[in-house]
Amino acid sequence: MNMSTDNRIHVFLWNTIEGIFTGMTLGQEENVSAMADSPKAVLKQIREWAEEIAMNQPWKLNFDLSNPRQSHVVTKVRPEIRIRGKMQPYSDQLTMKFPCVLLDDGPGLVLVSCPTLDIEFSLTDESELSGLGSHLLASQLSGKPIAEIMSFGGPLHGQIEGLTLKRSGKQRKKDPFNLDSHEGQALRHICEPLLTKRRGLSFETAAFGRDDEVSRLTGILQKEGSSLILVGESGVGKSTILKQAVKKLSRTPVTKEEDNAQPNLDPINSRERFWVSNGSRIIAGMKYLGEWEQRCENLIADLNQISGVLCLESLLEIIRIGGQSPDSSVAAFFQPYLQRGDLRILCEATPIELDRAKRLLPGFVGLFQIVKIQELETARAIPVLEKICDSLTASQQVDFESGVPRLVYHLFRRFQSYAAFPGPAVRFIRSLLQRSEVKNSRTISRSLVHEEFSRLTGLPPILVRDDMPMEIGSVRQQLRSVVHGQDRAVDTLSEVVLKLKAGLNDPRRPLGVYLFCGPTGVARLPWPRPWLTTSSGRGKIPTHKSLPIVRL
Repeated sequence: MNMSTDNRIHVFLWNTIEGIFTGMTLGQEENVSAMADSPKAVLKQIREWAEEIAMNQPWKLNFDLSNPRQSHVVTKVRPEIRIRGKMQPYSDQLTMKFPCVLLDDGPGLVLVSCPTLDIEFSLTDESELSGLGSHLLASQLSGKPIAEIMSFGGPLHGQIEGLTLKRSGKQRKKDPFNLDSHEGQALRHICEPLLTKRRGLSFETAAFGRDDEVSRLTGILQKEGSSLILVGESGVGKSTILKQAVKKLSRTPVTKEEDNAQPNLDPINSRERFWVSNGSRIIAGMKYLGEWEQRCENLIADLNQISGVLCLESLLEIIRIGGQSPDSSVAAFFQPYLQRGDLRILCEATPIELDRAKRLLPGFVGLFQIVKIQELETARAIPVLEKICDSLTASQQVDFESGVPRLVYHLFRRFQSYAAFPGPAVRFIRSLLQRSEVKNSRTISRSLVHEEFSRLTGLPPILVRDDMPMEIGSVRQQLRSVVHGQDRAVDTLSEVVLKLKAGLNDPRRPLGVYLFCGPTGVARLPWPRPWLTTSSGRGKIPTHKSLPIVRL
């Protein structure tokens, strides 16, 4: 007989500069967020979601968290800025302060949630919050544009709210470790399960159009014991395919042999053996000789207990971190364990990162099986965007105007062809959803797509929109308003702008490379102008002898 008991989940609620209130659940297997113009409306949306989950899938709710208290993490971040169309590291570091919530998650374990960043991690000692939190947040934010980093900054006002729910008598899936012992403490301290909401699957990370790749990777994970490196350009979907393969693997029935080998594992949880971490978390807080090596030994022992697999976010990072050279790095420490089969690792790399890793520590890379992930071609790319929009329509109750997926693909292929598909386009659709929520609109129109793309890229609307004609006279007039007496230079650059507008440029090469010659002070060119400095592709920069020369 099932009995219902009152239970509580926790929500962090904050408001932004625009006056919009946002709420996010804390410590759940599938954290959700809601936005509205009042705290009451936000909590109502989250309650409706939680009550539905409590009724149909109660094991997905975590009622065991207690004693919520608010704190903060201060970290230094080195952002990137755009200079002459290229992203370059900023000379100074930004000191950022992010709100966080601490919750007790069983004996000796503290869950730390940073809601504005949608990041969660665990601690065994609350005093390590400053060190580990700073390392983790810096690794997540470094290299991002300044505007994006500032958007994650502390809210104007944040508070913790509790929601009391009804749950059925079904019990949550058992933990593979006994919380009353020290088993698994190293694993929880520096890793988290791959299939959680903060790193798991949602509408924007579902592997649409990747059935062949997912099936292939699932077969490798299921039948082979080797370590893998997923190789592909940034944005092609390496993480998404891995998570989808692991999720598909988790649905595979457990055999009697596996059940006898792991009698302490709940059948629902028996496949949750994939844990994700990075080099910074592995060595965070380690001050003395041999400390991080001991932590790695404990981590390997915990993984062996559950036949676990370590998923690393960066291949290069573990080769460069830990010691003074690659030969004394974390990767070098793991190498003999990989050779003996005592450790299994999955990680990701771009082709350039893989080449660098081979040069730095070839023996380590040689222990991995290489799985290449190719970019989606046009025939599969547009249906992927259509499926994502259909998923949003069903789950978020928003409508997309006809042709929005094709328009998004067209804009990215024309103006950002150097970026791999589908990652940037999927993130753009997510930004469209957030933009529509801020505007209290349930429809995502083609005009909103143009507006948001122009805002994110810096390109003026007249270049982005095909329905807005551009005349060479207006371009010359605008340039001559800031560059006086240099008609030849203005005419040359006007032709570049018109070529981009007409789509006659080679998307794989820069718009043009020009050498402006003349004595110092003869003219002030209108730099930076996005529509003059933006490069629409990668290309070999010619030498000065082959540059078109415009004499001033």
